[in-house]
Amino acid sequence: MQKLSSLLCALFVSASGIGWTAPTQAQSIDKSSFPKKAIAQNNQASKQADKQAIIQVYQAMNAAIERKDINQLYSYYAPEYSSIGLDGRSTNLQQQSQEIQKFFQILSKINARSEFKQIQINGQTATVVGVGYINGILTDPKNPQFYKPISLESTSQDTWKRTSSGWKLTNTHTLSLKNTSTKNASTRPRQQANQTGNSRIYEQAHQEAIILIDSCYHDKNVEDCNKLNKIESTLKSLCSQNDSQACDTYTSVMQYDAQTHTLESITY
Repeated sequence: MQKLSSLLCALFVSASGIGWTAPTQAQSIDKSSFPKKAIAQNNQASKQADKQAIIQVYQAMNAAIERKDINQLYSYYAPEYSSIGLDGRSTNLQQQSQEIQKFFQILSKINARSEFKQIQINGQTATVVGVGYINGILTDPKNPQFYKPISLESTSQDTWKRTSSGWKLTNTHTLSLKNTSTKNASTRPRQQANQTGNSRIYEQAHQEAIILIDSCYHDKNVEDCNKLNKIESTLKSLCSQNDSQACDTYTSVMQYDAQTHTLESITY
């Protein structure tokens, strides 16, 4: 209603400037008498209003992500929503909601923002090409000592539709995704108070495993995946021999492995 009032106001203001007289109720409106420039201006104003409305929805969605408010977030999605990942896999609304809930469980101190490359209004639909940024701390609720700062940069093409309750997101096609996190920004396994030679060896093994995990899952490096499997197998074997430091290191590595695997499966 506010948009309609604004458009009518703009139309009458433009028309009055050239001496146009509004017809009486008994007269029919001859649209051909409308000045083309005024109509074009109104159309442009309408599109700008729609663009601003869509931008505000993105801002509200980012705020919901930062609060981990899953219900508020998905109130901006259409029931028929679907997403297409980099691998071409299609995900529906229910599947995406479940994945985002997992994402929220392992991420804290979230900061989300959007940048827009193109917003095209096509009557009752709109297409948006933009970049989304998410920063946060990857955590493990069962292990407070585990954390890793992450930064994700995703370029996508979103499709929206106009509804009686505002613009709703109907499709997201991921065009690119970058994990810009610092690869070695992660926790160390718990160590005994006295540092021994073995402690340093396990710490080095832990750091190497963390780097290999990032390379294996994010860069899809098969060679590094094989190296990672060997390290994890060795640590597991030593742990089975009641080596407490090996167990600590193995637990920390496997937690990070599981968290990274979950994160990559969600974002890709």
